[in-house]
Amino acid sequence: MLARLLPTVIVAVGVGAAVVATGPAASAACDPTTDAAACAEASSQNASTSQTAQKAIDGVAGGYPGDHTTEWATIGGKAGSWLAITWPEEQQVGSVVLNDRPNVDDQVTAATIEFADGTTIMVPTLPNSGEALQLDFLPRATDTLRFTIDAVRSGTYNIGLSELGVRGEQQVASFLGTSRTIADADGVARVLPRAVQTVEVVDGRRLLKIDVELAALAGRASTGASDFVIVDADGTRYEPVDGPDEGLGDHELEAGDEAAGAVYIEVPERSPGLLLAYGPASSGDVIATWTLNAP
Repeated sequence: MLARLLPTVIVAVGVGAAVVATGPAASAACDPTTDAAACAEASSQNASTSQTAQKAIDGVAGGYPGDHTTEWATIGGKAGSWLAITWPEEQQVGSVVLNDRPNVDDQVTAATIEFADGTTIMVPTLPNSGEALQLDFLPRATDTLRFTIDAVRSGTYNIGLSELGVRGEQQVASFLGTSRTIADADGVARVLPRAVQTVEVVDGRRLLKIDVELAALAGRASTGASDFVIVDADGTRYEPVDGPDEGLGDHELEAGDEAAGAVYIEVPERSPGLLLAYGPASSGDVIATWTLNAP
């Protein structure tokens, strides 16, 4: 299954595929009230070299030292620079895919994304190679997205982005062993469920043990066992329970901190189509899912 199409996106096949907002050609005027596609504007742009704001949402992740006309670059911009995207109508968004400019000098090391309702998510350091970084977050409706650069690498000349992609809620579950990067206003965490096994089967109930690794990439990440549930094919949710050992527990991780342990969840013995779901325990919403095939 493919991720749900937004009116302004192109979807690539596969789990975790980047979905990017597209806009008109850089040479054309972009009016977010009339154009079917998204419009981008920025704190500054280098129009003389075709490194305009619209190039950050053109669907092409490239840039200097390759094709510089496929990226957005400011003119001498550093921290405080921004890129804003506007859609003609609200979109349901659940993740962004960010590509830094691929040259070795210009690098975003911290940023903030703000949506139309004023809510924000934190952005960690982007890979300096221009490799994609996908951030998943609680889905929300918005017709604007503003990317503000809070810090840059020393030696940065003209900060910018190769690409800023937007996608809706996750429609395809990841496989165990695949990490997801979860962002909110306070921090960014890498969540990695590695494996699942059956601990015991008693009176028609099966106790599952899911081995999980967590790491804070930026800010302060509140994360842990209580953020996981299992969902069956009928939508029934199964919450974590006490296991035979201490387990993963819940954590307040500062940037650079890591935690690992087991999450124990009990399900009916015969439960096909199980998904491991992750989202803030306080909200009950789901940000990411993984398929479960427990031996």
